[in-house]
Amino acid sequence: MSFLKGKKISVLGMGRSGKAVAKLLSDVGAKVFCSDSSNVEGLESLGLPFETGGHSERIFASDMIVVSPGIPMNSEVLVKARSLSILLRGELDLAAELLPCNYAAVTGTSGKSTTTALIAHMLNKAGIKSRPVGNIGDALSNHVVEAQPDWVLSIEVSSFQCELMETFHPKTAVFTNLSQDHLNRHTSMEEYASLKEKVLARMDGEDLVVVNADDRWSSSLDGKTCANVASFSRKNGPNIEAYFDGKDIYIRGKRVSSLSDYQLVGDFNALNLMAASLAVSRFGVDSALALTTAKDFVPLDHRLQFVGEWGGIRFINDSKSTKPEATILAVKSLPGPFVIILGGSEKGSDFSELAVNFGEVRYAVLHGITAPKIEKALRDGGFDRIVVAKDQSEAIRKAIKVAKPGDTVLLSPACASFDQFKDYEHRGRMFCQEVRELAQKGLRF
Repeated sequence: MSFLKGKKISVLGMGRSGKAVAKLLSDVGAKVFCSDSSNVEGLESLGLPFETGGHSERIFASDMIVVSPGIPMNSEVLVKARSLSILLRGELDLAAELLPCNYAAVTGTSGKSTTTALIAHMLNKAGIKSRPVGNIGDALSNHVVEAQPDWVLSIEVSSFQCELMETFHPKTAVFTNLSQDHLNRHTSMEEYASLKEKVLARMDGEDLVVVNADDRWSSSLDGKTCANVASFSRKNGPNIEAYFDGKDIYIRGKRVSSLSDYQLVGDFNALNLMAASLAVSRFGVDSALALTTAKDFVPLDHRLQFVGEWGGIRFINDSKSTKPEATILAVKSLPGPFVIILGGSEKGSDFSELAVNFGEVRYAVLHGITAPKIEKALRDGGFDRIVVAKDQSEAIRKAIKVAKPGDTVLLSPACASFDQFKDYEHRGRMFCQEVRELAQKGLRF
């Protein structure tokens, strides 16, 4: 860390990762200046010079600029920084370079957070200290100082975090799957995929890459790395280390457990379990044993989270489903019928496949910026049981009005949350809070 001492470093974007890396850099002796284009509050507690409401010329008097993942690479401020030959680093990449320990990485489109948390859970159960960090919501920079050489951190990696990836070198990397996402920021699926593949760049013959044999992109990575490769699948076959037959999970041909043994809901979670169990094998943990230790794993909030049942109506918070593919998985994983709440901010998603998968959906309640786009896609697909609301709060009330005993009111937005909320977690918390408040009134309003 000595190479950072005395360096003038600006941190752009003062969200979770920005605050964490600013504190880390200050602790190791850098001269840190914090800057955010919005009016962020609470920066005084960092004890560092800062500005809000825009980026001034001061940031360009820096040896390095650390960029938060929410800032696009084509933003005016970064274009100017590059023209001045100022070194740009990403929070995740820089923090990983400073770690004294090994780490696993998980990337892809769906299943990243659960797989990341499962890896940490399995490692801890095996006596190897671990934390689930990164895009899962806890910045890696928070753990650089406390980490010990015998730890193994489990890092969720987003495509945004890959944009400034230069030195990142996980000892094992999981590639879950790839589907259309973030095309409001990335120019194409090819660019999106190539960014994810930067995780592979420094992996070598001592490392392990875990791939989904059922996913065309993930399975293709076998030919793009010199690392060892382990595959998981929904069916057995040559070179398949782990597979799920619709009921049971097998490791190297031997049955280990049933999906019903776990608290996780949905067949897709069998894939997450297999991916995590193969990943930890790189650190000397037996994959079959790792699976058995995950039976007490508690599912993450906002992912098919059971909120409660009142008046015979079940309420499920699946706010983490920010793309149509995740919403389709949700309705396939739970018993219907459903009243589903959809909508939010734009990510460039294609909603055309929703209608054909909504056989168990009685009503779709739409709100947010994307409501007109989703409504058109549903009607074009032959689904017309649609209710429109002005915001999520009204959507909850309208969903309750059309729901009847035996239904599940499912928040699975298929969209990002930034039109009304700070993030998907804020959206999910507000859903749970409002549902519980209405339940106390007997669902009358």
